Amino acid sequence: EHRVGQLTKEKAALIAQLEDAKRSLEDETRVRQKLASEARNLNSDIDSLREQMEEEMEGKSDLQRQLSKANNEVQQWRSKFESEGTARADELEESKRKLQAKLNDVEQAAEAANLKVGALEKAKSRLQGELE
Repeated sequence: EHRVGQLTKEKAALIAQLEDAKRSLEDETRVRQKLASEARNLNSDIDSLREQMEEEMEGKSDLQRQLSKANNEVQQWRSKFESEGTARADELEESKRKLQAKLNDVEQAAEAANLKVGALEKAKSRLQGELE
């Protein structure tokens, strides 16, 4: 009987240990399932972020191409206007020089005409003086 009592106690202890092991296994299983679920969610987030990053990189690449194209166009326009502007400035300088030369000629002619008018007026006065 003593042996039966002892075996009953051992059986009860083993049953308690078995129940503890089952609970522990269930807890670990729940934790493992929760971690697996979180891992799936994180992998999904990583995939989503990776796709978003690729889209952003494509957008950045497109913007860099557009910027490069715009800078090239700006450089072309700048070169065109600088070369045309220089040519136009040279033309304007040449026109200014020619007009200045014409102005000098006209001023000299006007001065000569004024001197001639003055001489004619003196001659007129002298002739009028002689007539009287």
